[in-house]
Order: sequence, then C-alpha cells, then structure tokens
Amino acid sequence: MLKSDAGWARRGLWAVVILVLCAGGLLPAVAGAVGLTKTVTLTGHWVDGPDDTTYIVPGCRAQAPPPGCRVVNTGHSRYTGDWAGSSRWQNGILIASGTIYVQGIETFTGRVRGCGTGTMTWTMSLVIRGSRGAGTFSVIPALGTGGLRHVSGAGTLRLHFNQDTSNNGLQRGQLHCRR
Repeated sequence: MLKSDAGWARRGLWAVVILVLCAGGLLPAVAGAVGLTKTVTLTGHWVDGPDDTTYIVPGCRAQAPPPGCRVVNTGHSRYTGDWAGSSRWQNGILIASGTIYVQGIETFTGRVRGCGTGTMTWTMSLVIRGSRGAGTFSVIPALGTGGLRHVSGAGTLRLHFNQDTSNNGLQRGQLHCRR
C-alpha cells in the first residue's frame, strides 16, 4: 500500500511541475496575443457592374424545382464606407422555384478602417428573392496581404438588384485586426 501511495505522490508532483511549466509559458503568450488584436465594427457599401462572365447550364428552368438552373459568374465591385476599394468575385448559383442561392468567394483590395490597407478574401452565401437578398460572409484569415494579412471576422450582407442587372448592397461585420 505504501508503494502505491508513493507512486501517486510522485505522479502528482510531476503533474504539478508540468502544470506550472505550461502555465508559466503559455499564459504570457496568450495574454500577449489577446492584446495584439482589436475588434472593429464596420459598414461598407458596394456597387456591382454587370457580370464579367456568365455561364448558364443548358436547359435552365429558373421557376422549376431543384435542380432548376445552375449559373457560374464572375465580376467586380466598388466599395465605399469603412471598406474603401474594389473587389473581384466568383459565384456558383442555383436558381430554383424563383429563388436564387449564391455561394461565392470575393477578394477585396483597399483600405479597411481600423485595420489597414491590403487584400482580404471572404466566402459568402446569399439567398435572393425578388429584387432583394440577404446573407453572410466570413473572412479567410490566411489569405490576406499587407495590413489586412491577419484579419478575421464575419458579418451580414444585404443586396438589391437594379433594373440594369447590376446590384448594390450593404455589408456589415465585425473584423478582428492586429493593433
């Protein structure tokens, strides 16, 4: 019985030593990392021109139930507000039963208030009914450059189609930027 208690005491001592070493090494690093970032709440307005390219899968029937109509398009946007610059995007689109479902990726180049200047890329998801759409975006941190190299965050999108097939919208979100 004494041998067993001594074994547990030794294990307990090692556990305490390891815990102290880990906490001593990790806590300052975590505290420092937390102090290196700031969260900014931003609003950007965008205007898209007509698509640069559009591919509509043959047999498209937009009012039919899924699979409905599949479209791939690319384009560009101009941003004003807390996001100031331009972007290039690519989308995969499904149109079924009169509703448009968009999954895309967009790379922004410009200035983001409170974060810096450079590029950042996000994924987006939109659902459009009639002339209005709503969705979300999520920044991919590893794809930024310059002052936007380590930006992360997410937010919402609001879209409005114009009669000339262009669209405009509002992008709101919270981004985490380096100080």
